[in-house]
Amino acid sequence: MHTVSYTQLHACTLIYTHTHTFCLFHTHVHAVPPPNVIVSIITPVYHGTIHNISCQGIDYSTGVTTLNTLVYSWTGPNGPIMAADDNVNLSTDNSTLTLSPVNSPQTSSGGYTCSVTVLPADSTYINEASTSESASITVLGEGVYG
Repeated sequence: MHTVSYTQLHACTLIYTHTHTFCLFHTHVHAVPPPNVIVSIITPVYHGTIHNISCQGIDYSTGVTTLNTLVYSWTGPNGPIMAADDNVNLSTDNSTLTLSPVNSPQTSSGGYTCSVTVLPADSTYINEASTSESASITVLGEGVYG
């Protein structure tokens, strides 16, 4: 038996008989590991100010020839956060949430969760992988400006 390269993703094992030659292909597949997620908030947070909450996703996939895509989404104290929400701005890739300005303590205080999903660009990966990380803020006083 001889093994010859077919492409970067496949290998062919040649099997010889007295009348035929067969080629058995092997496909190598891998699972995408979940990303590491870090949520950063600078405190204190005051009502009426502009405040950023940052999220960093770190992709630990190895051996990829094309960069994977990281997709960010946010959930706040009142549910999913969309770019069209009042007083909310999202960065182009959704990794930074800007409260502009921070609403009242009753509506803006609470937990903010960033979810990061790795979308594999390489066909040798058979899955997507997600991780979430949360942080809480307490909005201080109405009319108090840092």
